[in-house]
Amino acid sequence: MNRTIYKTGKPVSLSGRNIYINKYAPDFTAVDGNADDFRFSDLKDKIKIITSFSSLDTPICDLQLKRFNKEAENSADKIIIIGISNDLPFTQKKFCETNNIKKAIVLSDYKYSSFGINYGLLIKELNLLARAALIINQDNVIKYIQIANEISSHLDYDDAVINLKKIISDKTKINDLKIEKIKENPRKLTNDEIIEFINRNRSWISMENRSLKRTYNFNNYNDTKHFVRLLIQITNEQNHHADICVKYNKIDIELTTHKINALSNNDIIMAEIINELD
Repeated sequence: MNRTIYKTGKPVSLSGRNIYINKYAPDFTAVDGNADDFRFSDLKDKIKIITSFSSLDTPICDLQLKRFNKEAENSADKIIIIGISNDLPFTQKKFCETNNIKKAIVLSDYKYSSFGINYGLLIKELNLLARAALIINQDNVIKYIQIANEISSHLDYDDAVINLKKIISDKTKINDLKIEKIKENPRKLTNDEIIEFINRNRSWISMENRSLKRTYNFNNYNDTKHFVRLLIQITNEQNHHADICVKYNKIDIELTTHKINALSNNDIIMAEIINELD
């Protein structure tokens, strides 16, 4: 994902995976106020509002978290509020204690950038999170996305609350979405399955049906280095590691399943996740 937003009128880039309405919400790992790891997938069966911001040490971000914490107090039995930034966890904990933030779960993305990368909200030039609000329903499907076009601008809180009420009352289930999950016991792909994937994904090539390969080209070494960072994070989280060859402005990625010494369904899952970084 490569989208432009603005910092005091100057363009900056969002990087990470593509997100969209009616997609399953990716898992991520962040750090809580005690500096312990926190996995998003541990939250189940409730509607989740995720509100991200650059830093608590700004009036707008301060107000943003307090506004959503108030909403959580009003609907504590139905929703969970997650506030997330790249502030240090100890700073966040002190802020919550000082401002009586008790209903929101406040997390730091400073250690892994897992949230920013998986939700396409990492500001490349600043290594901070964009200002955004997402609503994820009980089935872990993304139902609402709002991203501030200017870092210093407020979100439309009223619009988020209106949509939250609609999502709370919506009992519709989406049963045909694909759940991305690397399998512990991968299945070897048939030749027809490999051909079908390549026909759908022309940027990948099959290396004698034993691996999938893709090449990315960049303008400079900094862009190359940044992309490698994203790539390493998501492949490590999926526990399906790619072979990566890095040059000044070029990356070659190769996927195979060493466990079976062949291409498997895990390689297709991983390739499609990597495609989301485009």
